[in-house]
Amino acid sequence: MNRLGGWMRVGLSDLRGDMRRFGILIACLALGTGVIAAVGSVGAGFVQAVERDATTMMGGDLGAALSERAANAEELDFLQSLGEITHVVDTTARGVAGENTVFLDLLAVDENYPLRGEVKSPQLLPGQKPDVLLVETNGIYGAIVDPVLLDRLGLDLGERFFIGQAEFEIRGTLISVPDSAVRGFQLGLTTLIPTKALEKIGELRSPMPGLLTHYRYKIILDELTYEEAAAAIAQRFDDEEWEVRSPREAAGDLVHFYDLFSRFLMIVGLSSLLVGGVGVSNGVSAYISERQRSIATLRSLGATGPRILVHFLTQIGVLTLVGVALGVAFGAIASLILLPFVGNAININLPALIDFPSLLTAAGFGILAGFAFSYLPLMRAQKVSPALLFRSLGATMPQTDWRTMLKVQVVVPILIAGGGIFWLAVLTTNRLSLVAYYTLGVIASFVLLRGSGWLLQQGLRKVPPIPLASVRNALRNIYHPGSSAPVVIVSIGMGLAMLLVIALLNNNLQSQLLGAVSRDAPTFVALDLFPDEVEALKRLSQQDENIVEFQSSAMLSGSVSKVNGVDAATLTDVGEEAMFLLSGEIPLTGAREMPPATTAIEGEWWPADYDGPQLVSLRQTIKSQLGVKVGDTIQF
Repeated sequence: MNRLGGWMRVGLSDLRGDMRRFGILIACLALGTGVIAAVGSVGAGFVQAVERDATTMMGGDLGAALSERAANAEELDFLQSLGEITHVVDTTARGVAGENTVFLDLLAVDENYPLRGEVKSPQLLPGQKPDVLLVETNGIYGAIVDPVLLDRLGLDLGERFFIGQAEFEIRGTLISVPDSAVRGFQLGLTTLIPTKALEKIGELRSPMPGLLTHYRYKIILDELTYEEAAAAIAQRFDDEEWEVRSPREAAGDLVHFYDLFSRFLMIVGLSSLLVGGVGVSNGVSAYISERQRSIATLRSLGATGPRILVHFLTQIGVLTLVGVALGVAFGAIASLILLPFVGNAININLPALIDFPSLLTAAGFGILAGFAFSYLPLMRAQKVSPALLFRSLGATMPQTDWRTMLKVQVVVPILIAGGGIFWLAVLTTNRLSLVAYYTLGVIASFVLLRGSGWLLQQGLRKVPPIPLASVRNALRNIYHPGSSAPVVIVSIGMGLAMLLVIALLNNNLQSQLLGAVSRDAPTFVALDLFPDEVEALKRLSQQDENIVEFQSSAMLSGSVSKVNGVDAATLTDVGEEAMFLLSGEIPLTGAREMPPATTAIEGEWWPADYDGPQLVSLRQTIKSQLGVKVGDTIQF
């Protein structure tokens, strides 16, 4: 140990004054480690918040919902026996003030709302329930509205507008409601009114065809667990009519989309670490090449191969730790900055925190990558001969042939480091297949690029001498022994490959989150239209040359209850697109003729005058993931 310590001290002493030349090496490691640290820390904070605040995000320990009808007296008595309850009616409506109208995301709440969390409004004191602003005064109920509604209707606080046949007084502006994160995207402007006011509105019918009215009951359970309460509701009521969700299930879509996003960022981090690792390998090779005469001097003084390895491995180890430390620090700072920002964007309380397990995992990635990419160049340092002192300057570094690559002392350490990176990646993403495919892609890319470099050199060797000396020497430098051409090809190729991977992943992520919207999104979307308004807009599109295409369609909303007679709630082992189809209420459109951009892969489109049992057309990917075929049944 004393001898090893002495070797390491000499290596550290030799490093003094040389730190500035390693700026790129340190930056390569810091960048990859920092991205992984930031993604891991922010993701851990998000998951902790969901686990901690899922009840607040949903507004209770259990949520039970009906579509298009309220619970009857018997059902309501049973739900109230489970614990404290609040009743929320979730629908859409048209707000009217004079000639101005606006599409509303209408929330009718009772005096107990919310059971968890709080409604944020400048007109409400901390902890105060919205009912104090919504109560009936002089025959007029109050409303708390999205501030945008004031501009759209041209109103101020204290003024009135109509919803259906009922008149409401604007008594507050809305910042947020506690369950907005799990409610997802809403088309209209959120407006709170009391449930008692629904009777005055008249017929509760959405101005936009197909949007349903949901009657939600959120419960703080007294004694039963969620599983026991859900089983009791299913036993007591028709489970096909009632939708019962736990706080975790309510936040499921949010967790799912963040999971997709975090995997994307993790692949970006691994890619940057891989490209940085290539930079580390090149930097170490250049450093060892510069120090050849120093190595030869050490060898002439009796230094063995292991001592040379320890000497430079100590130096690179210190530099790796510096780069990793900078990356971890960057990740920690980024986490402190990003968590509150992300929390505000999705209306979840994400306090600034540092997740040390995520930072340690990122440090492990950086250290293993630094070792794996620097080990082979360091092994070459042991092959420098003392005879180099008697040669002219500019001698090339000893090359590593394939026989040396297969030696145990070379293969085993690199495999251990690579296996460690693979294990950490699987541990972080929880997706073995994703990491395995990524690893195979990296290996295939490296082999392809390295093979291309070898083929280029072999081809140039057979090219007849070119008369122009400068060109002849340039080509000769590409294939002469010790040429850096293969390294340059691998470096540039891997960098471009990683950029391509990131671009493809970005496109795939957009497709997962937005579907075809990112490609086929219209310039303008008009909602909340009556038939005569649709006709007027159609005439406008025919007269205005700036409008290239106009399409209109009625839309329904519904949820899948059964697939081939199997309860949709039991179908959990399906793909992501199919899971979205089964996750809850989805939009449904109809068409007599097959849309121009649609291709029938299997089966035939129904006739334009079809009059028979209900038919449905599915995307090919959803059909495959559900395991259905033409002739099978789906019940909505």
